[in-house]
Amino acid sequence: MKTKTNQSFPAAVLAGLLLTVLRVSAATAGYGLITGRVVDSRTREPLPMASVVIQSDEVLGAATDLDGYYRVDRVPEGSHTVAVSMMGYADYNITGVKVTPDRVTVIDAARAFARKLPTS
Repeated sequence: MKTKTNQSFPAAVLAGLLLTVLRVSAATAGYGLITGRVVDSRTREPLPMASVVIQSDEVLGAATDLDGYYRVDRVPEGSHTVAVSMMGYADYNITGVKVTPDRVTVIDAARAFARKLPTS
């Protein structure tokens, strides 16, 4: 007795995988990634736990890791301001940061992020 094999099964699996890939691509369309490093401008030492906020319609941001690196995913396409802050340091804003879909934008806040001068 011959058994009948379902030849449409591989096609259905392939179609399901294709739909999943298309959904993931559509979900990330129009978004990019901003990454970089925050260091002291004088000593070049990394600044862990600095706050990096992307000023956008959405609330986006990250804290730097122990080596001063940060990563902010799903940043909408367009021009943004990146605000860097940390206790004991002057706030620093980087304007005109262009985010392109499916691209990585690297912003290092190394040159302008300096300690606040003590007030008398």
